[in-house]
Amino acid sequence: MTRKIVLYLIILLLKGTYSYEQTMSLDELIKAWGVKDTSQTRIAGEAIVNIYSFPTKEKFLLLVSEINQRKLNGRLRIRAYIYQFYGYRFLGIKNTISSKKYCLKLLKEAAILGDEQLLADMYIAYGGLCDPEEEIYYLLKAKEIHEKRNVSSEFNYANYEKLSFLSYEFMQDYESSARYSAHSISIYRTPDLNLHNYILLLDIAGDSYIKLNMPDSAFYFYQMIRQKIAYIKLLRSNYSPNLNNEFFEIWENIALGGIARSYILKKQYDTAYTILLQNLRSSIQYKEWADVSLVQSALAKIDYIKKDFRSAANRYSLARQLAMNGKREVLMSTALEGGIKAFAAIGRYDSAYFYQKEFLDLKTKFEARKYESKIKMAEAQVSYEGIQYMVIQTKNEIDRQKVWRNVILGAVFLLGVISVLLYNRNRLKYVLSQTQLEKRNQLAESEAKLARKNILFAQNQLTEVVNNIAEKNLLIKRLENRLAENEKIDTQELLRNFTIITGNDWLKFKDYFEKAFPNYWERLQQKLPKITQSDERLLALLKLQLGNKEIATATGISTESVRVSIHRLRKKVEAFYPGISLEEFIATI
Repeated sequence: MTRKIVLYLIILLLKGTYSYEQTMSLDELIKAWGVKDTSQTRIAGEAIVNIYSFPTKEKFLLLVSEINQRKLNGRLRIRAYIYQFYGYRFLGIKNTISSKKYCLKLLKEAAILGDEQLLADMYIAYGGLCDPEEEIYYLLKAKEIHEKRNVSSEFNYANYEKLSFLSYEFMQDYESSARYSAHSISIYRTPDLNLHNYILLLDIAGDSYIKLNMPDSAFYFYQMIRQKIAYIKLLRSNYSPNLNNEFFEIWENIALGGIARSYILKKQYDTAYTILLQNLRSSIQYKEWADVSLVQSALAKIDYIKKDFRSAANRYSLARQLAMNGKREVLMSTALEGGIKAFAAIGRYDSAYFYQKEFLDLKTKFEARKYESKIKMAEAQVSYEGIQYMVIQTKNEIDRQKVWRNVILGAVFLLGVISVLLYNRNRLKYVLSQTQLEKRNQLAESEAKLARKNILFAQNQLTEVVNNIAEKNLLIKRLENRLAENEKIDTQELLRNFTIITGNDWLKFKDYFEKAFPNYWERLQQKLPKITQSDERLLALLKLQLGNKEIATATGISTESVRVSIHRLRKKVEAFYPGISLEEFIATI
């Protein structure tokens, strides 16, 4: 689907929405920032909306200068920071306070103050400076705090809105994107003031439910888009003139495309085909090539179901080309997956093989991204826990300092200067010991984290190898069935293309295997000093519990050769270790 609209708070220039006279004075802002009850998020948010009424950047900067002159402290300082943070970003003004380092410093100050709701608002600001995975983590932390404090959910629709977008676009977590978008829609306060975002949320909800194979829910949200557009057209004079016919036509056809894909899931193919053809014409007219790719894949799916394999192959080919031109990998994956079956059905096995290879490469890329995202989420959690630990330590330190201060004040009357000198000496020793302890803990944590990451990476790579072998076995079986019908194709040449653990791949495999099973190769050399490389490879694949056929695919030899090799290896092991079976020997390595 079209994703040209960036998901952040957009205030449409509707008639009478805001005027320059509505700007708040600094005293009014400070009064709003001083609220401490559960309404503080709403009131502070309304103060931030004040930014959108500034006629010029200069006026905003003038207000910032007044804020700095006041030298605010505590919660007022943090609320003022949040206000300036969004102001600088919205007005596009370069500054020094919108960095992660500076924002983290203010976040820690908010944590020390002990106001969880203020901390939640800082989590949201800090998340906006992070990678999508980290931002999701901090948004969820803010959500937990709001729910804990029973903050009215109607003022948090923007957070759910952002969670749905990040889950959909970056994490491809469609269950989460469907849940968050549906909830945001249900509590959306002023959809007409944020019409672009509201309709985009409906689209995200609908497309997420389609990917979850829930056609009725998808149909409901796409129908909501059509109803909203029809309502706006009816009362056109009440809305911004920026909403032109092209805006209505594009979203109307996106909604129709979503409804058509819902019909496909319901197996109402004729109805879906008619709607998709209408959607295709409109998308071509407005040069929405991503939508054209999506529609072509949907039409191709119906063609394949109706056994019009040649038409399906042509449509999948066009969908793939458009997705590749637009760098839309999800759309390309859909086209490739369908194209494999379509080209195989018309006997174009070379094209089917090419599509299969591209699909597997793209699938591997997606899996790698998911793995990286999990690592980043884990790193975000470690960072968050580090902040929490630091806050506890700081609070304890503050408490200890208060105790020491009282002791010193009492001792001044008795010991005078001597007591002050002793305190300073003890204080210096304490700080030095804490610094050294912290450095040791950080070093140990970094080493443990790196070791865990290496083991997880190696295990993931080995799992990927095993899965690829299984997938390629399935493809070989299908190709062999096709080849039985077409004797002109060289069977041996096709099968050779599926040999994977050779040359450099074998060296990489050994490296991953060593990380997953530390010191395995050293123990093997000790038990069988004169073992050949072929036997090393065979023992490793048997260690992974692969069958004879899977081992044959991996090593590029016949199943009979594998059986013979295992028989010979069994004899070697029994010669060195009488009375121990090959399986028992593998288990001891």
